[in-house]
Amino acid sequence: RYLEAVRLLEKGEYAAALTAGRAGAAEAEALEDARARSAFLLVVGRAAWVLGDFAGATEILLQQLRMAEPLQDHDLLSAGHHALG
Repeated sequence: RYLEAVRLLEKGEYAAALTAGRAGAAEAEALEDARARSAFLLVVGRAAWVLGDFAGATEILLQQLRMAEPLQDHDLLSAGHHALG
C-alpha cells in the first residue's frame, strides 16, 4: 500500500496520494506500526503541501517527525526534515 501511495505522489496524483496515505496511516495505526504510520504520514504531508494546505501539511509533517524520532529511523527523519524545508 505504501508504494502505491508514493507512486501516486510521484505521478502528480496528489489527491489520490492523500487518500491512499491517510488510509495507510489509519491501517498502520490500527496495527500499532509506528514506522509504517510515520512513512504514510510523510506521504500525506507532502501531498497536502502540494495541494496548498500548508498549515495542515506542516502539522502532519511535524507529527511524522515526532513519530520517527524514537524509532531512530534516519531515512524517515531525513525525509521529514527535507519535506519541511
